[in-house]
Amino acid sequence: CSFRLIGVYYNYVGLHRAQMGYITFGRRLSSFLGGFIWAHVCDRTGEYKRVLIASQCVCMISNLCLLLPAVQARYGFIFSTIVFGNFAGSAASSGVIDALCYRVLAQHGNTETYGNQRLWSALAAAMLSVSVAALVDGLGISMMFLGYALFASANVLVMFLYLPSPDQASARALHERLTRSNASPSESRLCNRFEVVWLLSN
Repeated sequence: CSFRLIGVYYNYVGLHRAQMGYITFGRRLSSFLGGFIWAHVCDRTGEYKRVLIASQCVCMISNLCLLLPAVQARYGFIFSTIVFGNFAGSAASSGVIDALCYRVLAQHGNTETYGNQRLWSALAAAMLSVSVAALVDGLGISMMFLGYALFASANVLVMFLYLPSPDQASARALHERLTRSNASPSESRLCNRFEVVWLLSN
């Protein structure tokens, strides 16, 4: 919910529009690259739990650093802190979460409810954003990050308690696929397919 209100923070620290634009570009790029990297880590390790918990914790610490006067005093610190936080937290807000959700639903034989799960997730994010925005109006800019930290900590606790332990069978299966012979011609031409190009362009 903090990044849905990040424009308030930009105004609070006195950034101009060009600086905001650079940060927005850096955020999007780091999230895009981070999604690829964290997904690869999950595939390599065969698990989601430790990756998601570590990602969420590092992102939370990074966001809280934005409250430090030393960070707020320099644009370079603000830029690097936000970009790093987005990169670190991209595992918890990207295709990794989608894959985990679909995997859990598949284990229960009910993948058709995936859309409902994502809908409830979006509704929860909207409600949290409204709640934190009210706190910011009443108590100041620090509540944007403290409110986020509170809800993120609750999310970490839920992941620690309920996410499944490492799936070593999945890790071994991936390792076997990686050690096979070179990709077939159809696989090597994957990036030339319209669906892949369309996905990346969006």
